[in-house]
Amino acid sequence: MLRIIAGTAGGRRIESPPGQDLRPMMDKVRAALFDMLWHFDAIQGRVLDMYAGSGAVGMEALSRGADFADFIEFNSTSARTIQSNLESIGLAAQGRVHRRKAEDVIAKPALLGFAGPYNLISITPPYEEVDYPTLAQKVAASTLVGPGTVVIFEHSKYVEMAEAIGPLVRLRDRRYGGTRISIYEFPLESDDTEDEGHDDVDDEGSDE
Repeated sequence: MLRIIAGTAGGRRIESPPGQDLRPMMDKVRAALFDMLWHFDAIQGRVLDMYAGSGAVGMEALSRGADFADFIEFNSTSARTIQSNLESIGLAAQGRVHRRKAEDVIAKPALLGFAGPYNLISITPPYEEVDYPTLAQKVAASTLVGPGTVVIFEHSKYVEMAEAIGPLVRLRDRRYGGTRISIYEFPLESDDTEDEGHDDVDDEGSDE
């Protein structure tokens, strides 16, 4: 069972979708991710959690101060689990579950009733089911992103992401065993980018 790590719902347990072969983001990786997002002042406004699974990333953002989250999950069992989790931790009024394919939402963001841009986007697809460079390019070219948007990609440690993807500039690239987290930002014109750029750190060198 997963848990919300910090914030208003910190310590509350949430369920993983039953009978699904999912790879939810581990608590320790999610904790490290949100420490980085806090550093970038990215936990605010409207959040998009794509390939949401249990919804843990979007709910963590809500718990820590984001205003609203849209959860994209095509699997019906997973979508029901996300809704149940939102209700169980008292965040149902701040989230909406959309049973849609992520690719359709990227191509036509208006399907969500909000075309963007989002403040924070989390993209955590099954590693083997997507072409990351193509997916990232489509996200970067969509109205889901705009100045100030921060985008998270969770991927295999074997996948190399570009330093820049369209208007998105990489802020962090961290490895945790077999998992890799790449964080990008659509810079504001006035951004001081001194702290930005490639930061390739292996926080847990083995897969064990």
